Amino acid sequence: MRNIIEELYYGNITPYDRDIIKCGSYSHLLHLVTRNEDDLMQTLTQAQQETFKKFKDCASELNDATEL
Repeated sequence: MRNIIEELYYGNITPYDRDIIKCGSYSHLLHLVTRNEDDLMQTLTQAQQETFKKFKDCASELNDATEL
């Protein structure tokens, strides 16, 4: 039990995560996004990759705030 509490405390477990059913349009779009992101990352310089990662983090935070 203590291990689970430590994992929660250190942010290794996020109880609000939920499983996504991997079928239908969501799965197709997720596949496209990840494939295009991988292709894009291969063409960027190291500095551009860092900027893109920061952009993704900010966009994710904005999306999380919007969901609330």
